[in-house]
Amino acid sequence: MVYFLLGEDRRLVLKGLRPKAREISVSDSLRGWSWSSPPVEPPYDVSLPLYEIAANYCESGRDVYLRHVEGV
Repeated sequence: MVYFLLGEDRRLVLKGLRPKAREISVSDSLRGWSWSSPPVEPPYDVSLPLYEIAANYCESGRDVYLRHVEGV
């Protein structure tokens, strides 16, 4: 869903919130992604392909568990 700002809301964002957001800087340690190190590092050694996550054949995910963990 897309929201379009009108009137006072648009003015608040353009003249109030946007300038304040630009004044606040982000620490360099928080910029970018490092997938191989914490906190973004995956907790498990198993990598699941997207089709198994998105296909949703079984609502509980039991089919994915059996295939990757139990080897069935």
